[in-house]
Amino acid sequence: MCETRHHGGDDQAVYAMAREDLDAWERTLGRPLTNGVFGENLTTEGIDVSGALIGEHWAVGPEVVLEVTSGRIPCRTFQGHLGERGWVKRFTERGAPGAYFRVVRPGEIRAGTPYGSCTGRITR
Repeated sequence: MCETRHHGGDDQAVYAMAREDLDAWERTLGRPLTNGVFGENLTTEGIDVSGALIGEHWAVGPEVVLEVTSGRIPCRTFQGHLGERGWVKRFTERGAPGAYFRVVRPGEIRAGTPYGSCTGRITR
């Protein structure tokens, strides 16, 4: 993002979205949505990303630990990217915004990297 006042930074280093939520949007919008289309740089399967709690730590693979910082608040930039009329309102009303994370312990994440526990969450 070019505008960094509301986008990016340490507290938004990772934006995660559940593949299941993308699939639901595919059905609603009637078009395919690839991983990353909402700007996420982490797409999960089998984890309720939107149910993440602020401050919660997630283990991803043997190295990476992420801390939940907030849910996504959609903006007009997001609406323009999707090209959907009324997108900000529709996205907000669904109540599945995904989550932003800060990196607590860095490392490498690749497609198929397992989560550190059966729920993908670890507690402090």
